[in-house]
Amino acid sequence: MRTEIISENNGKAKMKQKEKNSLEPGMELVITRWVGLQGTALAAKSREAELLRRFPASMVLEAQSFARFLDTREDEAAAIQEGARAVYRLGSQGVLSGLWNAAEASGVGLQAELRRIPIRQETVEICEYFQINPYYLLSGGSLLLGAADGYGLAARLSRRGIPAVTIGQADSGNDRILYNQGIRRYLDRPKPDEIYKCGDCLTERRESDE
Repeated sequence: MRTEIISENNGKAKMKQKEKNSLEPGMELVITRWVGLQGTALAAKSREAELLRRFPASMVLEAQSFARFLDTREDEAAAIQEGARAVYRLGSQGVLSGLWNAAEASGVGLQAELRRIPIRQETVEICEYFQINPYYLLSGGSLLLGAADGYGLAARLSRRGIPAVTIGQADSGNDRILYNQGIRRYLDRPKPDEIYKCGDCLTERRESDE
């Protein structure tokens, strides 16, 4: 079966029935690189002067450089070569919405560990400054993968220079559960992207999408 890549576009996972790319019970969930990359880069560029008054220039410049990760085609090809059975591009509304959408489209439940979701410190700092939730922030540049052996897949991708970690597992239930330091809660339905809390960033986003 050929794996097709599904894009998270406006928060909706588009499933192709001909070549079904979906999560299945028992699949382990893998995230590549870091979540919030696209939103962080946009915020760092559009609010540069403001951020430079608060943070070291090196940090702001590094955050802006996250745009280099947005083209995920090579990462997608590597993931398929290394055994990914489901490949989703994360994007609008962030990683938690992406998890919910993938589970909904696939007809599965899932369990994931919040603290295992990879995130750069630059994203944490900038999101705290703007009071933005990084887990609902534009996450272009990161992939959500499903695989029978997620730990093996993550290790193989990491050896190829693509950071990847296992964050949870799909199951046969209907619940989408997120654990945070032992506290269990249900994933919310997709929410508006947090980038809208950074008004000036929207102009930068439109320009980058053209």
